[in-house]
Amino acid sequence: MVFNSSHTFNLEQLKAMLALMPNPVIINKRCVNESGEAYEEIVYVNPVFESTLGYTIEDIPTHEAWFDKAYPDRNYQAYIIKEWRKSLETAAKNDTPLLGFTCKVFTKKGAYKWFEVTSQINSNILNDYYLIVFLEVDAPEDAILNLQSLTNELIEKNHELERSKSVLDEVQEIAQIGSWEIDLVENTISWSPELFNIFMEDPATHVPTLEDFYRRLEPEEATLVQQQIEQAIQTGEKRSVVVTSKRGDGSPLSIEIYGRAVYDELSGQPIKLVGATMDISDRVELLTENGELAKLIRVAQQELYIVDYETDKFVYVNESASRNTGYSIQELLDFTVHDINPQLTPERVKQMKLAGQALDKMHNTSIHQRKDGSTYPVHATLQRVTYKNRPCYAIFDIDITELKAIEQILDDQLKLFENIIDSVPVRIYWKDLHGAYLGANKHFLKDAELQSNSELIGKTDLDLIWAESSGEAYLLEDFQVMESGVEKLQVEEIVTKANGERMVLSNSKVPLTNTKGEIVGLLGTYEDITQRRKMQDELMKHQEALHHQAHHDLLTNLPNRLLLQDRLVSAARHAKRSGQSFAVMFIDLDQFKQINDAMGHDVGDRVLQEIARRLYAEIGPIDTLARIGGD
Repeated sequence: MVFNSSHTFNLEQLKAMLALMPNPVIINKRCVNESGEAYEEIVYVNPVFESTLGYTIEDIPTHEAWFDKAYPDRNYQAYIIKEWRKSLETAAKNDTPLLGFTCKVFTKKGAYKWFEVTSQINSNILNDYYLIVFLEVDAPEDAILNLQSLTNELIEKNHELERSKSVLDEVQEIAQIGSWEIDLVENTISWSPELFNIFMEDPATHVPTLEDFYRRLEPEEATLVQQQIEQAIQTGEKRSVVVTSKRGDGSPLSIEIYGRAVYDELSGQPIKLVGATMDISDRVELLTENGELAKLIRVAQQELYIVDYETDKFVYVNESASRNTGYSIQELLDFTVHDINPQLTPERVKQMKLAGQALDKMHNTSIHQRKDGSTYPVHATLQRVTYKNRPCYAIFDIDITELKAIEQILDDQLKLFENIIDSVPVRIYWKDLHGAYLGANKHFLKDAELQSNSELIGKTDLDLIWAESSGEAYLLEDFQVMESGVEKLQVEEIVTKANGERMVLSNSKVPLTNTKGEIVGLLGTYEDITQRRKMQDELMKHQEALHHQAHHDLLTNLPNRLLLQDRLVSAARHAKRSGQSFAVMFIDLDQFKQINDAMGHDVGDRVLQEIARRLYAEIGPIDTLARIGGD
């Protein structure tokens, strides 16, 4: 069979896939010699072909060489060529693939093997290339038909009937081929045991008839079988047909039917049809798999170029290359790699060849220039190959325009992120699980006395300027956060600079996780809050001063009326709870007005301050002395 494809593909990739197939496979190429005569070149045989038949590609370089080695008997060779051409004519006439061509092949080891040869000679996967697949069979249909005729003769002669029937059944079971016979006089049909097995029917209950068989087929296939039977009776030739039937359980079954008519020796009238039915479901499944493989190759979107190693000239390009560049295939075949890739100068290509001498494959990212002058980025895989017996290199290119656009978006986002973290007035850094720095913002780098992240990445706190004073402590704290998974937020730390200045820092550390929730590192921040702390302390002092002024006399600094009232309420409550009492003494200064009038208010104020000082010295620690106004 051949993979039918309207798309051209990489021959080397095809060879790699065919090397995995369990059946012998060869690739033929249609060629024309200098005299204009057509011939076929065999360009590849897979490993199974070599191990099964023994021939290598050197043994059978052409179709003629294959026929000479595989069919050394000239008469049989002529018969095979005739059958082959007849099958090709039938395939071309009916526009159908060639199926079920059975022949015996002479192997390199000197033995004959039987094969079912399958090909779709009118379909290509690559220009002028097609595949031929060999399916080894244990017994061809001619042997089965001859065996059936021999069995009929043995039955008629009643000689060793049971032994021969047993042998026939065993052979049919091994080959998954069942024999049948149609009595044209009695209009009856008989099956061999293996045919009951193939159709999953019980010989004890199922009576085979032509009507039952036709019901298992689609109408058009039933008509086709009837036509083949009529032609077999009229011509006396062997006929064959491939159809899809149904087993007893309703499951589909692909079968190949062979048959021929048997005539009465005296009257010359057809009296029966004898034949064999082969289960080819596995073969059809293989055909389907090969078709799916061809479809996968067909939908490949990679650009493929094969370039002559010496001249750098394109010797093969695929349709994807033509479609993406805007050039026709013929135009591209007139170019070198330099014509569509401005970055691949002759000097650059020379350097790549030198670098790739020790490598089977190379990768490169460059640009292609379309016919209209526009460009697009590509990622190329380069591989050394042999093409048409010349050293070449194959280039598989993928258009990475969308990938580049995504990379640009990610790069822009990264730059935006860097600008954001550099603009935040906070030191930011991140580490891996080993405590090594992965990056930081510019404020952190300034504190670490570094110029860029390249100087920081890979270092730990033991490598930075604070290594002696705090390096080990920082690392220990980092490991505790990453191992426990518990974050530490706004922890204040007092540090002393080299110049002796004290700083207050607010530190936060949280574990970094990946998409699976696994801890992969640590994110840390710290902020200099020294000025903030000073302002908070000053504000606290100011608030305390205001509170003091609101509750104390400005002249004597004794509690004022408001504070006295509060303490009286508190003392009364305490006395009530404890059953104790307390006393209140009210002191008034006589003749104090005369001091103010005679000596002035300044002297009066000093008198009040001195009296307050003396009285305060005489009271106990839990007593209250207050000035509620005046003297």
